[in-house]
Amino acid sequence: MEDIGISIVIRAKNEEKNVKKCLENIFKQKIDKKFEVIIVDNESTDNTLKTASQFPCKIVKISREEFTYPRAMNVGIRHSKGEYCVFISMDAYPANEKWLYYLLRRFSNPLVAAVYGRQIPISGLNPIEETELLNGFSNYKPKEHGASSANCAIRKDLLEKYPFIETHNRLEKRNKLAGEDGMWKMMIESKGYKTVYEPKSVVFHSHPLSMKYIKKRYGEYFNIGYILAYFGSLSFGTLENTSLVGKIPKTIKNIKNGFLYLLEHNYYLYILPYFIFRITMLFRILYGYHIGKKDRKKVNKTT
Repeated sequence: MEDIGISIVIRAKNEEKNVKKCLENIFKQKIDKKFEVIIVDNESTDNTLKTASQFPCKIVKISREEFTYPRAMNVGIRHSKGEYCVFISMDAYPANEKWLYYLLRRFSNPLVAAVYGRQIPISGLNPIEETELLNGFSNYKPKEHGASSANCAIRKDLLEKYPFIETHNRLEKRNKLAGEDGMWKMMIESKGYKTVYEPKSVVFHSHPLSMKYIKKRYGEYFNIGYILAYFGSLSFGTLENTSLVGKIPKTIKNIKNGFLYLLEHNYYLYILPYFIFRITMLFRILYGYHIGKKDRKKVNKTT
């Protein structure tokens, strides 16, 4: 029986432009553990699966009706054999042959439940997203870090004990329950485990600037605020990092850094759109937080 130590789970839908680059770079990894690659496909109608079949991958299918982001991840986990589950987006690809090594080495500490790697934007594809990724995924180890399933590794035994939350009516209606990674991070930290950021585990990850991208982020920012209010301080136990007030200084700093980045890289045409985007998304977080508080109070009254 093959001794597989790592299971790499990738969600996919119509990713024919990205699948080859992603898989080629994954199978170039230099690491002393055997790994498998599991693709959870959501009814792709292009050449995604045809291209993926050229690589030694396990392909698992999930229907459009069943799909939510966390459910697809849980499906991949159930089909995995490894001690660790690694998650990477199909529209991302490892920056070098040591991506997987650096991501896994932090598990030498038994209290570390999850490791989140760095994401570098593809220059010029989406200047607004460039500012977000460079603010959120630095080249050093910050005191606080976010959570993203676009580049992370998690202990499988903890995923089996605490699977991703698959359904929540409010979030599912809005954005197919995006934000599962942040919810899981908050939950596992409330159990006494640690999550860490590893800046040496790098992937390139960008989305073209389009109305589809703006709409997706519109839903995701609502989810961020909602999750902080509904799941953070009242459901998983009181956590310091669920306070929006405490995030104001960092938010202001990030907006300032974004402006400076656009100026330094001659992205002058994007300065006004960036300002509108950040203000709009800030209000989306606040609105999500407000709705999350209201929904949690309703639940508390009925329990």
